[in-house]
Amino acid sequence: MRAFLALDLSKETREALANVQARLKPETVHVKWVDPGQMHLTLKFFADLQPDQRDKLALPMAEVAKRTAAFTYKVRGVGFFAAGDKIRVVWCGVDDANGRLAALQRTVELALAPLKLPREERSFKPHLTLGRLREPSREPQLVQALKVMMALEAGVERPDRLRLYQSTLTPEGPIYRVLAEWRFGALT
Repeated sequence: MRAFLALDLSKETREALANVQARLKPETVHVKWVDPGQMHLTLKFFADLQPDQRDKLALPMAEVAKRTAAFTYKVRGVGFFAAGDKIRVVWCGVDDANGRLAALQRTVELALAPLKLPREERSFKPHLTLGRLREPSREPQLVQALKVMMALEAGVERPDRLRLYQSTLTPEGPIYRVLAEWRFGALT
């Protein structure tokens, strides 16, 4: 099954990101926008997590969560990932000035290493996906709109738990279901 470990967002940040999307929508018809209610910050993606692997990751993730103290990060700025000069993904940035988010992601990877789950080859670039282009394309008007919003402040997040989600792809968009969660600072 497709699954991922993620941090949820507050209602206030989701609303701010919905407003960002509303400002960007008139600039393009090519973007499939992410439902703000489903936005999250992914720490680890599993393309094909087997049931026995899911069961085995519970204890290491409980230990990671138990050792994770409260922290904050800022949601700010917007940008895009591109293939050459063609936009693929529009995102909102994450300011991890104290490095706690990156440290948590590394800790998750290290804790899962004994389970022989595939490691992420790309470096961790925390972001919140606002939308994906159906086909990568040049979008000069969208790029200009993003430049205007580069200094955007969308909120401060104070995550309190790590969640494992199952992701089921449908023509209407993905459906996420919480499989497990672990509160920071305590075994659950």
